[in-house]
Amino acid sequence: MMEYAIIGFDPDYLKEIDLTEIVQEVLSIKENELKEDHVKVELGVLPTVLGIPTPIKTVFINLISNAIKYQKTGKIPVIKITSEDLKDFVKITIEDNGIGIEKEYFGKIFELFSRLNPKNKYTGTGLGLTVCKKIINQHGGEIWVESTPDVGSKFHFTLKKYEY
Repeated sequence: MMEYAIIGFDPDYLKEIDLTEIVQEVLSIKENELKEDHVKVELGVLPTVLGIPTPIKTVFINLISNAIKYQKTGKIPVIKITSEDLKDFVKITIEDNGIGIEKEYFGKIFELFSRLNPKNKYTGTGLGLTVCKKIINQHGGEIWVESTPDVGSKFHFTLKKYEY
């Protein structure tokens, strides 16, 4: 709970962020986990955005961690990270081929301490996606999911473009 409560936002710290660099840092942090689980990561061209680096890195850590964690046994995990140019924003998508989520839970997964799966099967606190939502909302963006059970999930979020 404390982790969620202390997430602040100070616009004075907004700056240009190269999302490719952020994702490369996260992949480096997760290197052992990626190798251990034989995860294939496909990284598209990512833009430069306006944001605060540490919270944005936290969003990628949480979403990539979930993409690794929520997999079917025996399946090689594939994570695709792409972007799409919108008018004043960019949309980032983190797609996986994991266990997926039933449509009825799309809103619930972003609620505080919301868990859909038993703790003995998948570790976690139920805070990760709530933290992601708070950070993205603080940055003026939105976050949402598309998912099909047994096929995988696509987490999308928007961030403001960095104007040179």
